[in-house]
Parts: sequence; C-alpha cells; structure tokens
Amino acid sequence: METFLCGAARFFLFVLPFAWLARADPPPEEDPPIGQAAGWSVSHIKFDHARGQGMADALDIRLDFANDLQHAADDAGEWVKGRRNEAALYVANKAVTLKVRIVAPLNVASADIEARAVAGGIRNLNKRNVTFDNQGVSIGPGNTAYVSFTPDGNTSLTIRKVVDSFSWRASNIRLRGGGVQAGPFRIDVSGPHTTYTVVDLPTAPWYANVNAQPWVSALEFTIVTAGADGKRTAADAAAAITDFVFGGYGLQYDNLGFGTRGYTAGAIRAVTFDLTRFMTKANGIKVNCDDVAASMHSMINLMGGNSRPLRRDLWGYMNQAALIGHGACNNPFFGANLPMPNPAGVPVVDPRKVVGVDDTARDADADGDLDRTPFSYHSTVLLLPGNAVYEGTFGPNKNVGFRPFLRASIDTSTAAERAATRLRLQGFFAVTLR
Repeated sequence: METFLCGAARFFLFVLPFAWLARADPPPEEDPPIGQAAGWSVSHIKFDHARGQGMADALDIRLDFANDLQHAADDAGEWVKGRRNEAALYVANKAVTLKVRIVAPLNVASADIEARAVAGGIRNLNKRNVTFDNQGVSIGPGNTAYVSFTPDGNTSLTIRKVVDSFSWRASNIRLRGGGVQAGPFRIDVSGPHTTYTVVDLPTAPWYANVNAQPWVSALEFTIVTAGADGKRTAADAAAAITDFVFGGYGLQYDNLGFGTRGYTAGAIRAVTFDLTRFMTKANGIKVNCDDVAASMHSMINLMGGNSRPLRRDLWGYMNQAALIGHGACNNPFFGANLPMPNPAGVPVVDPRKVVGVDDTARDADADGDLDRTPFSYHSTVLLLPGNAVYEGTFGPNKNVGFRPFLRASIDTSTAAERAATRLRLQGFFAVTLR
C-alpha cells in the first residue's frame, strides 16, 4: 500500500500567544506520537484575513507609529513558517475564523486537520477536512490555498495577552493510491503566536488614520505594563490605567515649570500626544494635566473604551489631595518662579506643598513669596456613557460623577477662592497620536 510515512521525526514545540482564544479548560491531553510526518507543513496563517475593522477575524494593527506589520503588504498572513511571526488583535467574546495554508506530502489527497493548544491557554481549532492539489497544497474557496478554521469557542471574555502554540494533527488521511491512514498524527507546530484581546473596537484617536491603527507596542504597554490584562470592562481598564499613570509609572507634576507640557503640543482644542516617547519616558518624568489626560484617554480607548478628555478653564485652587509624584498638596506650583515684579524682587510661590486653606495668590508673605497659586485650567478624562471622571493628575479619582468631582476637587471655601474658579470655557479636546 502506498504511504507517506518514512522514518521517525520529532518536532519541537514553541509557545504562541493568543489573547483572543483564552480558555479556562484543563490543558489538552498529550499529543499522539508524531509518527513519520515528513512532507507536512503549516506554512501560513492569516488571523486578519478579511482586513479592516470587522470583528469576525483579527483587527487591522501595525507595529508602532512609524512601522506597519509585514503582512499588511503581501497579505500572506501573520505567520509564515520560517520567515515571520506577527501579533494579532481581537475583540472580546467574538466568534472568529482563521485562514490557514497547509502543505502535505504529494501522495495525500485529503485529511482531517485540527489544532490543539500546546499550553492550554488558547482554544483548539475544530477539525475539518482539507483537500490537497497535485502539488500538495491545500485547496480553499475559489482555488485559493487558504482554508478556514474555527476555534472551539469565542475569543477571551477579558482584556488579555496570551502566548501559546498550535500543535497540528492529521487523521483520516486519504492517499492518492487508495489507502487510508487513520491517525491522528502530529504533523507540525506553529508559533509562538502573540494575540491581544480588548473589550471592544478601539475608538478615537485610534483608526483616525493609517498611523493610528492600534500599535502592537501600545497594546503591550497598556495591557502588560499598565495592568489592563484581565479586566472585563472599559471601566475596569480605565481604573487600572488611572492607577498606573498616577502612581505606577514614576511621573511627577511639573510644579517648578507651572505645569509645562511634557508629551503634548498644539492648540487648546486639538493636541498632539507623543505616545511613542511617553511609553519610554523619553522626555523625562515631568508632566502636566494635558499629558496625563491624553495618555489615559489614548490607553482607555485602545482597550475599547469611549473616553473623552475635557479641559475646563479657570479651574481655581485645588483642595488638598495627592498630586502626581508629590504626595499631599494644595499648592501645585510650590517653589516656582513667577515672572512678575514684586517689591522683594522676583517672587517665588511658597515652597510648601500644603499651605493654609484660606491662602490665595493675593496673599504675599513679608519676604515677597506668594502663598498659593491656582490652576488656570485643568484637563481630565470622562468615560462615556455616564460621564464618569477618571483623574490621574491628583487623587487619583476613578468612576466619580462629574459634579461631585468638581465639588471635591476645587477649593471654594472663601470668596477669593471662589472668584478664581469662574467657569469661562469648558469642552472636550481632540487628540492626535504620534
């Protein structure tokens, strides 16, 4: 009987990442003997096979702001055996498909093919029958070489990064000479694949232009570094991101520079946020409220949230709260030089972080120091629907109503302090990434 089996061969297993097929099931049973599998290869896998922002396959993503992923150019797939292995992004709890190109020995006419998770961190791919042409290449719809595989469940229910591999198996192998090999035989291993899952389709500033397709670098930073991994909702992710920006990344409010921007630039209602440099703190640790709000907004919306950064002019004096990187404070520009004349020379804001609650900028000490200065404006983040505030410059505040947030944050205890918080202009501003 004609056969494709010849001496024993062994394949080493790698570990692939699939954030989208995370499972709680016990690890799969041990693979059957690999047998004699010469001539088999899982050569290509497409996760983002439909392209675009449809959620029945992986989403369009790129490596970072400046660099696209290779598969975007040739449409050969994120996995090309021996040549490349790129990440994929999925939306949580969706039924998805993959497109796979398989090469079989020339004497194989068809076989039932399936894939098992190596580490049990992803879902298996259901068995399906695959036919092969005379060159041993799988035959897909329209005479393409890619056949569709469905996982045995939906994508992960949570934000997640998973690294796992597929162990591919063949059974019911029908040979061109008429024989059948029952199997199953382990024919190949693909990976390691990296996959990320977010709770919903990323929103603006993402997908605003080709450079704003979600970045692998930003997904890694937000999910792994900023702690969004495992969160089920946008609100949960927003809370984790707020905590990270406020207290987990070593940032510090620019008190001496009167809140000079560190990573944002541009007009009041349309700022550019340098997320690329922010992810490495390339501009240093000094930030202001625009930097904080833009960073939180960008990461929350990358996870599928719908947040908007809001700027309110003439914010006024802050009630005592922890100021990012400084601790308890009600005098956010403590120790800063003021560019205005004064009988004692160039005045300096009181160097104390906390001063008297009834002190204002009009109160000068005998040495000419000004006791306290207000915020001329402040930027924060609102999560829709509901307009819940997520504040990372001071507090931090998470999932707080907007009006209660204002009452708790702004010092209006005296007439002079109330006068500093007149509402002149308030509105959302747009963020462009770089």
